Amino acid sequence: MIRSLLFVCLLLVSTSGWAYLLQGIITDTEGVPIPYVNVYLEHTTIGVVSNVKGEYFLELEEGDYRLVFQRIGFTRKSIGIQISGNQTRNVVMEIAAFELDSVNITIGKKDPAYDIMKQVIANKKEYVKQFDSYICKTYLKVSLETDTLPTKRELREMSAAELDSSLLASQNRPKLNFIESQSTTYFQFPKTYKSIVHAYRDFAEEKSTGVRMELGEDGMEIDDSPATEEKNPYLFYLDVSDADFNFYRNLIEALDLGDRPFISPLNSTMWRVIYKYKLEETFMEDGWLVHKIKVTPRNQDGPYFSGDLYIMDKSWAIKSVNLQIVPSTLSYFSYFQVIHQYDRTLDGRWTLAKEDYYYNIKDGRVRFYGNTIALHTNYELDVQHPKNFFRNEIRRVEKEALEKDSTFWASNRPITLKANEVEYIRTQDSIITYHNSPEFLRTQDSAYNRLKIWDFLLNGIGFRDRARGMEYFFDPLVAQPQFLGVGGYRHRLGGNITKTWKKYNALHVRGQIDYGFQNEDVKGQIQTGYTYAPRRFGRAYVKFGNVYSMITTFQSIQAIFSRSNYIQKVFYGMGNRIEVVNGLYADVSMEFADRRSIEGIELAEWSDSLFGSLNTPVSFEGERKFLFDLKVTWQPGQKYIMEPYRKIVRGSKWPTFDFHYKKAIPGVGGSVVEFDFLEVGAKHTFRPGTMGISRWSFHAGKFFRPKFLGISDFKFFRGSTPYFFANPLEDFQLLDATYPAENGFIQANYIHDFGGALMDKIPLLKRTRLQTAGGGAVIYIPQEDLLHNEIYYGLHWPFRIKEQRFRLGFYYSIAYSTRDLGVTQQPKIGITFFNTAKNEWEY
Repeated sequence: MIRSLLFVCLLLVSTSGWAYLLQGIITDTEGVPIPYVNVYLEHTTIGVVSNVKGEYFLELEEGDYRLVFQRIGFTRKSIGIQISGNQTRNVVMEIAAFELDSVNITIGKKDPAYDIMKQVIANKKEYVKQFDSYICKTYLKVSLETDTLPTKRELREMSAAELDSSLLASQNRPKLNFIESQSTTYFQFPKTYKSIVHAYRDFAEEKSTGVRMELGEDGMEIDDSPATEEKNPYLFYLDVSDADFNFYRNLIEALDLGDRPFISPLNSTMWRVIYKYKLEETFMEDGWLVHKIKVTPRNQDGPYFSGDLYIMDKSWAIKSVNLQIVPSTLSYFSYFQVIHQYDRTLDGRWTLAKEDYYYNIKDGRVRFYGNTIALHTNYELDVQHPKNFFRNEIRRVEKEALEKDSTFWASNRPITLKANEVEYIRTQDSIITYHNSPEFLRTQDSAYNRLKIWDFLLNGIGFRDRARGMEYFFDPLVAQPQFLGVGGYRHRLGGNITKTWKKYNALHVRGQIDYGFQNEDVKGQIQTGYTYAPRRFGRAYVKFGNVYSMITTFQSIQAIFSRSNYIQKVFYGMGNRIEVVNGLYADVSMEFADRRSIEGIELAEWSDSLFGSLNTPVSFEGERKFLFDLKVTWQPGQKYIMEPYRKIVRGSKWPTFDFHYKKAIPGVGGSVVEFDFLEVGAKHTFRPGTMGISRWSFHAGKFFRPKFLGISDFKFFRGSTPYFFANPLEDFQLLDATYPAENGFIQANYIHDFGGALMDKIPLLKRTRLQTAGGGAVIYIPQEDLLHNEIYYGLHWPFRIKEQRFRLGFYYSIAYSTRDLGVTQQPKIGITFFNTAKNEWEY
């Protein structure tokens, strides 16, 4: 008990510079909380904003202050306050009474804010590059609170007092995600950052990083690569490299917030066109004259800001910003506000001292409200970084960073935590201590292993022993029936076993077995992979099986499950993949396969009706193949995060290059297949300013010395499915059939997503959040005398379900092919999703 009280006391008094916490709730005269109220010290640039529950939190040193509360629609309120310790001050604001005043127009008169902004923009080159490099200490705190709103029925049954109470605090106990870190930040002009994290604690909800399954020709392929990590899109700014809000730049890129760059109010060419400015007041702060300028976008639908800029007179430097982002351009957040404060160095340069980000998300009855605070201190400017210091590592977490205890944080934290954060940390520390005990692990495993009827039917059957790092999983009943199985109905049993060690070494075993009732035959396969070098993605694997295998997965939807796309395959294989150097991956494997026609099996009568002419199995003599397969991928300039026992990839601004070489060697185990195949390719995603996102891919390949190719050895190109829009970076929209390329091919694909760059300028339509897109593709296959060209254009409609973003698209495609008579055209519909690990749409 004494230790707990001492810990709480340490948390409450651990401040450096910001000694005391002022907090309160802002409500209207009816007692309803008012969100998004700007709370600031009068005639200063110091301020915060209230959250969705009307709560505000402000750290102040001892002294007398005048506090201002301001929000559109309410009367501005100013109160005096004396700070000598932590205190609570609730505030009631009155709704403003609006009256239409007469308008006097004076020719040639303009707001002085425009002259001030003209000076700021004329001098901003001086501030874009104030220093070549720096080192500073950074403290970062990210908190995300969650609560649940009452249902409509509960609201109807509540009394007035209960209703007010429910708005101030959820009936369900709020949940909290909490992350904090202390690090050293290194910067090199223009946009290169690197963080060395010395202390780190993470109480955020974990994302699943388990085995991922992908459809392969045999129906199963294990991918346990930890190369990328799913990010919680509701948490913003976990590292200084996540966003660079330098308002002196014309465009501000923050990909976690929206698909397009945001236009700065200091944009050199568009500031007058995009924004309106108004001088709110001029005041003295620390002996300097400061202009407070209100910024308002002329168009309320676009990647713009609104709020206040605080500009230093004479030097025309930014002292502080308090800006909101137009909500319609945000991907996840319904509200996002940026508050920055800058300090002046002795030689007249300005450094970013404090960053505050306030953001809210509403997901049905659940609401999230987050706050990220970053403090930057102890700047060393124009330092000489060691050669190759930055390279491509953007963050490194020291092993000792994860071992810092609560005593360290209580004595080294430079801010005052809120009361709920203090209680949450104390509770979590106690829970973690208990969670690491064998007793707790047995209790949790017992709860997880307690099966319910829904586990058998829908969820799958899982058993876990966390003390030994073992986990078992078996497919649920819903995944077992194979109604479109070869030879009729087949029933499949499958599952996986995972053994994980503390340093992220892991063993994955995945297997499945299925039985066909009509032909009384058993098929199955098993694949085992061992991740032996997590920081280099080193993984060795073996596989074997006897299955009905697809000739190619590059078939149209009508043909992919037809009997003409299946053969019987007995195979054995092994391989290894590893990152040779940063961004250069190699995957080498060998496989022996005995392939046979399925002509001899009895087919189900319904399959003829379903697949028609496609239901005839391919006739060929049995063939054996021994294949050597080498895949090399190179991502120049690949950025990454290095943790004590693993590496997390964060992508690159350069194209990714692929090299694929296959050699079928005759004579090994009776192999008759003989060929060499080489394919090279590249793909890239780039953003041309504010006009959206462009993606392209290019591939070319050729068979060399193709003395004998088996039935499934060709390079296939998928025929298009009517009215279904396929992935435009891989497939085609109006290709009349699936084509094999026995000799060579050239393929190029391109799509441009304008986002809202066009639609947000059209009245009425801009409110729909519709987005425009267009692109095209070409393929040339000499052997087939095929040259196919196509273009398409259409509309996207983005929407979100929980944390997953989707985009429904409607397109019109037009194509011309040497195999067709004239021009073909067709409307299409498609859907894609947002990949949070790659931070981009699948297309």
